[in-house]
Amino acid sequence: MCSVAEDNWRAWWPPQADAIAADARARLAAAVAAWRLTELEPLPGGEVALVFAAAATNRDAVLKLSPRVAGGKDGPAREGAALELWARAGIAPQVLATRDDGLTLLLERVRPGHDLRHADAAEIVRTLGALCPRIHVAVAPGRFRRLGEGSQAHSWRRALAGNRELDELERLLIPSRGDRLLHTDLHWRNVLRGPDGWLVIDPKPYLGDPHADVFAFFDGPPLSTLPDGRRAAREHLRALTELYAREAGLDRERVEAWIRIRALAIVGEFARADREGEPGVAADHRAWRERLLRLADAVD
Repeated sequence: MCSVAEDNWRAWWPPQADAIAADARARLAAAVAAWRLTELEPLPGGEVALVFAAAATNRDAVLKLSPRVAGGKDGPAREGAALELWARAGIAPQVLATRDDGLTLLLERVRPGHDLRHADAAEIVRTLGALCPRIHVAVAPGRFRRLGEGSQAHSWRRALAGNRELDELERLLIPSRGDRLLHTDLHWRNVLRGPDGWLVIDPKPYLGDPHADVFAFFDGPPLSTLPDGRRAAREHLRALTELYAREAGLDRERVEAWIRIRALAIVGEFARADREGEPGVAADHRAWRERLLRLADAVD
C-alpha cells in the first residue's frame, strides 16, 4: 500500500506513520471481508485518507479509510454523521455503512463524479456559495464539536499567537444562536457532480459561524487568479466575495473577515513549521503561503 496519503502521514506524524499504515491495512482487510467488497481500485486525490472504488452488493461504492492518529480528538470521526444529514437533503452521497468509530466509511459512488477543476473563479464561488444554505443546517448542541473547541481552532490559535489577529479570531469564534453545521473544507475538489446536482464530500464538520466556511477562496482559481497589485486584487476579490455572500445568504464583510483570519492562520502554521524544522513544508506550500498573504492583504 503506497499512496499520497501515506506519504503525508509520514510527513505529518513521523513517529506514528508505521503504526497508522499498519492499522489502515488491517482495517482495509476487515472492511473488505465484512462488507464483501470486490474490484477494489485506488482512487486519485486522497491526501489524508485512503480511498478506493469498490463493488458492493448490487452497487458501486467508495471505501474511505481515515487515519487513526494517537491523541486525535475530533478529526474525521464525525464525517459520516455530517454526510448522513446532508444526504437526506440531497447534497451528499449516501453513507452505506461505517466501521471503526466512523473512521472507515462505505459510501455511495457519485456519478458522473467530476469536480469543479475546469470552472473559473466566479463559477466556483457561485456553486459553493449556493450549496451553503443547505449545508448549514441547525443541529442540536453536542452532536458536533464546536468550532472554537476543535483541533482546527487550536491550530489557528497557535498560528496567530502573539498577533493582533488572535483577538479577532476569538471574537469570531464566540458561539451564537446562528451557529450551524459547517463543512470547513469546502473547495472545488470537495464537490462532485451527481445525477441531480452537486454533492459535497470530505467535510471536517463542526458547529459554528456559517461565515467561517470560506475555504473556497484558498485553493484553485479563486486564489490562483488573484491579480497583481493591491487595488486590482481588492476589486477582483470584492466581486467574488459579493457573489459568494449573495449565493450563501451571508454578510460579505464577515465573510471577508473570516477569509483574512483563516488565510493568516494557514500562513502562521507554515511559518511555525519552518521555524521548528518540521517536515512536509514543500516549495509548493511556500508558494501557496505567498498567495495567501496577498489574499489576506486584499481584504484588510
